[in-house]
Amino acid sequence: MTKIGVIEAGNVAEPLLEKHGTYSDMVLTWIKTAFAPSNSLSVLIYKNETLPDPSEADIWIISGSKHGVYENLPWINPLKNFIVESYKNSIPMLGICFGHQIISEAMGGEVRKSKKGWGVGVQTYTISREVSWLKEIRENKKSTPLSFYKGFAFHQDQVTKISENCTVIAGNDFCPYAMLSYGKDTQPTILTIQSHPEFSKTYFKDLSILRSDNPIPSPLINSALKDIECEFYNKSLASSLISLLLR
Repeated sequence: MTKIGVIEAGNVAEPLLEKHGTYSDMVLTWIKTAFAPSNSLSVLIYKNETLPDPSEADIWIISGSKHGVYENLPWINPLKNFIVESYKNSIPMLGICFGHQIISEAMGGEVRKSKKGWGVGVQTYTISREVSWLKEIRENKKSTPLSFYKGFAFHQDQVTKISENCTVIAGNDFCPYAMLSYGKDTQPTILTIQSHPEFSKTYFKDLSILRSDNPIPSPLINSALKDIECEFYNKSLASSLISLLLR
């Protein structure tokens, strides 16, 4: 049995909650595509609670959030300490958006509100480092390494400086540090991603409409909604990232 720990760092907007569920629901729906049906999962979900010993789970996943990692919130520093402790004990971890950013800060990097403004919509990220474990997954075909992937961006904050123990896996002009790893090149302990592979097309669309001019400029939202197709890459990322961290 694989024990998955999800740290839910924020709330889905109330108008979208009934239709789309919580961040934990989205994360678990996404990663379950990486497991065989015969693989039984035990799920721990933590939200606004004292975090356990990192050894309680085989892998930890930190979700997105509306909050910034630089905000003075009572749970930010305990979460950073939890990240460092997990890394010291070689316990796998995956960070998504806010999770990507807070892991960077905990490990010695830096996160700031970007002068480039909002990144919203499907973006293409170039894989800048040759890694054999990041593969496209096609049914009934041999998997091959990816040279790029597409993903839902929905952020204004960015990692602006990385730590010495960090490796850049992928990025683009808008977001140079879009996928990062920590640990050995062939077997990292932590992987983080700025985009949202757990978002469905319908959730991204509904969230975008909700946030149009509140606070994201409507022309940016309208442009983002013209192309919301990246499901193939989201499935490939689930398989590649989870398989690597748990092997």
